[in-house]
Amino acid sequence: MLPRSPSPWLRRAAGLYLTRVLTRPLDIETPPPRRPELRYALLAERELLDWIDDPALELQAGQASAAYAKGDRCVGVFQADSLVAYIWFAFGPTQHAGRVWVDVPRYARYSYKAFLRKDLRGKGLGNEIYLQAGRVCPAEGRTVGITYILTDNVPSIRAAQKAGWRTVGYAGYLEKSDGFVAFRSPGALRAGFRFFRVGRPGPRARFVPVAR
Repeated sequence: MLPRSPSPWLRRAAGLYLTRVLTRPLDIETPPPRRPELRYALLAERELLDWIDDPALELQAGQASAAYAKGDRCVGVFQADSLVAYIWFAFGPTQHAGRVWVDVPRYARYSYKAFLRKDLRGKGLGNEIYLQAGRVCPAEGRTVGITYILTDNVPSIRAAQKAGWRTVGYAGYLEKSDGFVAFRSPGALRAGFRFFRVGRPGPRARFVPVAR
């Protein structure tokens, strides 16, 4: 049995990060929404930045603008007129944190930074949001969705699995000031998923999982 990811404190101290890698074919038919009170929309940069002053959404203007500049898409989830959740989608290498990035194959659409407001967590919304946001975002010629979740994040793993995501392997890295070692299981290798480190650090990207 694969060990769970270390606690956040231990991850910072040891520099060890361990994740499940999950995929989902993009041609699977998505069932209709079960929660009609939620509305999904592909957000332009200006529309997303209208919400930047709401601290409950944990948005960073520089990070969002950098994502849009490289072609990423953001699907927002609205309840009434309020933005309550969002998920980002990328189509190439994407910053994970600091100098560490994620790479996916050219046929894959990468889902990352899935966020749900704290007051709505624990209500079974995770798998609904995973499903419907993926339906709204264009595939851009990709055939497979790919993402990762920390191995100890059981609620998010269950939500993703209910939405049709399947674990294909594991990937992670060990990062210290004097070095970096990335690793992945054969399944993650076949899926084309990897962590890698670039020469210069960028703005830190924080991943906040759905149904944490």
